[in-house]
Amino acid sequence: MVKKKKKVISSPSKKLEVGKKILKATKLHLKKRKAQIAETKKNLAQMTQEDAGKGLENIDKPVNVNIFEIARGIKDFKQLEDFIDIYIPALTAADVAVLAAQHAEDKWNIIKILKDPAYHGSIFMLLDAIDKTDGGAVKVFNEYNNKKTNPVTEFIKDTSYKMPRTITTFQNQLTAFREYFGLKRKKKKVPHYREPKTII
Repeated sequence: MVKKKKKVISSPSKKLEVGKKILKATKLHLKKRKAQIAETKKNLAQMTQEDAGKGLENIDKPVNVNIFEIARGIKDFKQLEDFIDIYIPALTAADVAVLAAQHAEDKWNIIKILKDPAYHGSIFMLLDAIDKTDGGAVKVFNEYNNKKTNPVTEFIKDTSYKMPRTITTFQNQLTAFREYFGLKRKKKKVPHYREPKTII
């Protein structure tokens, strides 16, 4: 087997050209190596800044939270306690009790009367009595204000209902009672006048 002889570069210009190629390759290799070293030396803050725009662009912006939507989703007292600790930490147990009592008083017709099956019979009796009264809700309202005993008097005794100040509010509450049970107001038939047919 014959060994090949290595080419010997004899001319200085060729030596210079080869040297330049080696130097260029070495510089390129060093540049890549420096970039790799710099990449490994990055701290967390630099990496976070570089990653901005990849899901972290809104990290410093406030997020709108609808607390009423969250409140409507509460299903038990543990969730209620967590909700108060997060969103209303200054509220004490006594404050919550007072707010609940005020809400119940404001919404007594719905919370206590309509949603308590023990009072459903009283509601039906009131609505039926008003439907049978000539003058309906207006007459019953006026009678009550004139201190006359009527179906509302009995209803108040049974349910602790608070009579409103205006007839419009009273009528709206009666409508809410009817709608809750899917009842329609009974309309009285009014005879229509018909002109007699003329025979020619």
